[in-house]
Amino acid sequence: MKVLIFLSWSWIAFVLIYGCITQNLIFVSPGWDYDFSVPYAELFSNLEITLSLSCLAISYTSYISIAFLIYKQKTIMSCVQSRKNEIMILLQSTLVTGYITAMIFVWHQALFAMVSFIDMDSKRNQGILNCCLMFHCYVNPTMTILCNKSVREIVLKMFGIEKKAIESQNVTRISSIHPTITITNAV
Repeated sequence: MKVLIFLSWSWIAFVLIYGCITQNLIFVSPGWDYDFSVPYAELFSNLEITLSLSCLAISYTSYISIAFLIYKQKTIMSCVQSRKNEIMILLQSTLVTGYITAMIFVWHQALFAMVSFIDMDSKRNQGILNCCLMFHCYVNPTMTILCNKSVREIVLKMFGIEKKAIESQNVTRISSIHPTITITNAV
């Protein structure tokens, strides 16, 4: 495992340093693109797609494994009927993986004919894609806040938004539906 991690970090360092030396990327308004006049730029473009999709597959498989392990642990520990945690983990991982995969497909339209209906020669569409690519850094934290109740409560508390006491409202509703009758002794 340590050798695999070392090789991964070595590859990332090589790609970064080699990319900086050869200047594989150029600024094409309104974003960045590979400069295919530079040697090996096409190779790095293909490696990017391969590594991105394989990392997404590994990540998604890990999420599914985590959800399965939580399910198995709950089954062993007790007979809990609620599977909300597992469902939320799968929902979060599916949406994050789907979003990032869609961005990769749209970015590399030449390799994926299924998204050729999007006109990437339009500056507006290029700008939208670049905004989506910038937002992809926030997809996972956003989905964590939406899917994880304890994290959501911490974030709301951090912004000073307190959750209303639902229990006190229920007591009030119950007492108003079934008012108590007080009998006093009349002499």
